[in-house]
Amino acid sequence: MNQGDAKGAVALATQAIEAEPGEAWPYRARAQAHLVLGEYDLAIADANRAIELNDKDSYAFAIRAEAHRLAGRLKLAVEDASQAIKLEPQYAWAYGTRGVAYRDLGEFDLAIADLTHAIKLSPTYLWAYYQRAETYRRMAKYDLAVADATKVIEEDPKLAPSAYATRGAAYKELEKFDLAIADLTRAIELNPNSVWAYYQRSLTYRRMGKYELAVQDATRAIELDPKYDVAYASRGAAYKELGKYDLAIADLGRAIDLDPTYPFAYYQRAETYRRVGKYDLALADATKATELNPKYDLGFVTRGVIYKDMGKYDLAIADFTHAIDIDPTYVWAINQRAEAYRMADQLDLAIADATRAIQLDPSVAWSYGIRASAYAEKGLFRDALADSDEALKRDANYAFALAMKGWALMALGNKTEAVEYITKALSLDPSLSYLKDLLKQAVTSASGTS
Repeated sequence: MNQGDAKGAVALATQAIEAEPGEAWPYRARAQAHLVLGEYDLAIADANRAIELNDKDSYAFAIRAEAHRLAGRLKLAVEDASQAIKLEPQYAWAYGTRGVAYRDLGEFDLAIADLTHAIKLSPTYLWAYYQRAETYRRMAKYDLAVADATKVIEEDPKLAPSAYATRGAAYKELEKFDLAIADLTRAIELNPNSVWAYYQRSLTYRRMGKYELAVQDATRAIELDPKYDVAYASRGAAYKELGKYDLAIADLGRAIDLDPTYPFAYYQRAETYRRVGKYDLALADATKATELNPKYDLGFVTRGVIYKDMGKYDLAIADFTHAIDIDPTYVWAINQRAEAYRMADQLDLAIADATRAIQLDPSVAWSYGIRASAYAEKGLFRDALADSDEALKRDANYAFALAMKGWALMALGNKTEAVEYITKALSLDPSLSYLKDLLKQAVTSASGTS
């Protein structure tokens, strides 16, 4: 039933009610039409009357369940859908409605069970496949989400725009960014007013490092929905990476105004404040993020980095440790703690953490750079040289690794080559100013040798 048909159905059902006020069916029919029109309270009122007249009417309970779900009254939706199922155990729609309500309540396993049962009862029920895809996506079961969304795309043109968006969002998390962009772009082509598709494409572009495009898509999402807090946060995060810190802080502040319980926005604003040297404000925001979600490892890592920048290594190490306790495989947190240990002259602990990070993900150049530095500070220059080489295999322009290689070469007596690496490190990252003295020493030694 489309909206035009639904308006006509309301008129016809109203006439039937006037003719037969004691019958349940016309109230149920009008409730269904109100549901299609998005008039949820009217749908519920009519479903209530239908149930008063016939408390065995499973369809009236299902309509009321769906109206409650769409109005955000999720527990009431579960109750009504359960009653519909009790009255009619083979009612696929009731299982679907209850499954989505469970999902939005965070009860993912119950949601999957209901949606799967709905599909078993009605194998062509593609709405249930779509909702299961979205549930799998929220559970981080991205391959399953892709499979269900693909079935919907292939078989239901009406649901295809939403299914493309869900599949694109799943591809994003699988780091299949080109596929994600293709799907999200298709979702936008099919539905140019899809706020969520623009938002997801903004996130994908940001993950790809295409920050200007991320800003454009987040801006479009905001134009479509000026109160869409996550789009402000996404745009703020992109502005931060572009070095447009005032714009970033403004957008992240707007996201927080719209949702004061949004940890990601506080985390991003904390990181922005850190980059502009406003450490007190950065600490306040990072702390707020951890208070809102004590399992939010990013909040603890960000606060740890702030403490590390301030030279408060014990506090930094404590925060990094907390983040690692939350996620023992979090390589970035492990490397941050390794770096804090190194800066606190706890070199063996730094080496242990960097080694752990390498074991978890050998592709990260930074892990080798940290360990190379710790080895060099212990006077183990051959180990430092080996790790510098490993870092540079992964990132040939990693300035810190070039510097560590230069230091190791100098200590091992290869002064001329040391000058080459230290000079290149300084050209790539002039902030490594402490290398200038080492460079002078290497140049002098090399000149003396020649």
